[in-house]
Amino acid sequence: MAGHHLTAGHTGSTSAVERYLTQLAAQLLPGPRAARTRVLTEIRDGLTETIDAHLADGVPPDAAAATAISEFGDPAT
Repeated sequence: MAGHHLTAGHTGSTSAVERYLTQLAAQLLPGPRAARTRVLTEIRDGLTETIDAHLADGVPPDAAAATAISEFGDPAT
């Protein structure tokens, strides 16, 4: 599981991830709650790891979050 480094001092990045996860959760509503929770946890961890990788490459926090979210794709899909 990711260390959630993006939450430390990167409020804009965290907000973008939370918005993405909220949109994704809306697409998962018909499914069982436990399964939705597991899926959202995995996606959050993956986004966090991807953002951390972009941050390590020197990408600014907001751009790192936007790029990671773009790489994960449209939550409606």
